[in-house]
Amino acid sequence: MRIFSLKFRYLKSKVMKISKIYLVITFLILGLFSFGQNWSLINPDYVYNYAINTVYDVSVYADSLSVENTDSTFYLNKVFQKCDTCSGDLSGALLINQPTFLQYRIQKMGHQYRFYGPRSFAILSNAGLYETWLFDTVNNITAQLVSKRLESMLWGVNDSTRYIKLSNNDTIILSKNYGIVRFDVSDGLSYYLKGVETLQGGEGYIVPKFKDYFMFEVGDVFQYYYLEGGNPSNIEEYTRLRVLSRYIYGNTISYVVEKGLTRNLLQSGSGYDTEVMHLTSYICTDTLVFIDSANHITNLYNRELYKGCSSQPLGNNTYFYRPVYVYGTIKQNFHTDNEYGEPNYAPAENFDNVIVPNTVYYTDTKKWRVGFGLSSTSYFGYYSWGATNLIGYVKNGDTTGTIYGNNFYTSVKQINSRKNVDIYPNPAKDFVVIKSEAAIEAVELYGITGKLLKQYSLEQQNYYKLKISDLEEGIYFIKVGSFLGKLVKQ
Repeated sequence: MRIFSLKFRYLKSKVMKISKIYLVITFLILGLFSFGQNWSLINPDYVYNYAINTVYDVSVYADSLSVENTDSTFYLNKVFQKCDTCSGDLSGALLINQPTFLQYRIQKMGHQYRFYGPRSFAILSNAGLYETWLFDTVNNITAQLVSKRLESMLWGVNDSTRYIKLSNNDTIILSKNYGIVRFDVSDGLSYYLKGVETLQGGEGYIVPKFKDYFMFEVGDVFQYYYLEGGNPSNIEEYTRLRVLSRYIYGNTISYVVEKGLTRNLLQSGSGYDTEVMHLTSYICTDTLVFIDSANHITNLYNRELYKGCSSQPLGNNTYFYRPVYVYGTIKQNFHTDNEYGEPNYAPAENFDNVIVPNTVYYTDTKKWRVGFGLSSTSYFGYYSWGATNLIGYVKNGDTTGTIYGNNFYTSVKQINSRKNVDIYPNPAKDFVVIKSEAAIEAVELYGITGKLLKQYSLEQQNYYKLKISDLEEGIYFIKVGSFLGKLVKQ
């Protein structure tokens, strides 16, 4: 038996230099098999991107292959899934090393494909019209080929298709060019092929990769706001980056940027009294460098894990995964904003293949966005927290959000004053009142991770009533001008 590792698949080939030996192995494998347009249900050079109904959910590919005589076995990638039955200390846990809906491995014996995993079944790719076979032996489900068609089902390409009807009324559709294009898994739940990634590019939906996230254009501007909380002082930073030039060398993308930075110290006094002390402001030229690699987290597919190393007490057993942020909530599904985050997890004690959110010592979350790179970060520990958010940008000459001009970074600021701000009641349930000696121009509410939750622009008033009845119980932060105060929601 010969076993081949398919590290030369699409993603790896884009980010790694392949050695001559590696190429020889690749051609030997391709010489053994012919996978193109012959009703193959799995192609070792393809990544298949599937959606549940219409929303991208998971990618399927063979990460290794074994060959024995004329039979071949494809070992598929593994993913995580939410643990719906976990509670208590395991609340929010993920089950790792789980199969996709196509199971752990596929054995090809001629035109018969056997799928092995928690659920095992068989598909005949060359079945005759109305031919019947045993699909699932455990559940005694039979399959029948009910239709053969020539149609333009995917991406405007005429293709031969075969419709299989199961005895439990589920449907499977095969494509001569692209394998399995529909697979029903339960009542009302179906997987549809949304895209195929190949060595030459692909068709349909392609999962964004490193260069999609970090490819900026000359003239792009990014405005960030950083807030670090501690006791008794806080630090805030305003950073503006303007792209002046871009250089690409192999897997490295570098930018020369104009960087503007302003840093202030927010010193807490008695009660809700805050002193703002300007520390530094400047504009300079800087360089940003981003290096692509096969293991970069932005190259992961949905519901795949990345095992990283944390400098915090979490140590080397820190797992990250690629969900997508949808309106601030961690989801497992793709969204048109092309954003996703990196929460961290650690192995659950006394449970195999279970990881739980890292909330005991330290939490760290990052968020990327296509065309923007790292758009936000946040961390929270016992004694401090911090968050960076993209609050404005310029793309294609269009400005979104807030961008601070050169004067903000070059003028000498005489900020060293004490302004009284009162927030009451605190703790509160439905609303809080904000009173200030100075006129209030804006009120911002942040979550414990530093994410901006609410933002209001006011017209020079000294009093504001903030509704919080829609918030969950917990700790929040209210920012009024340069003042930062803690709020407890009951």
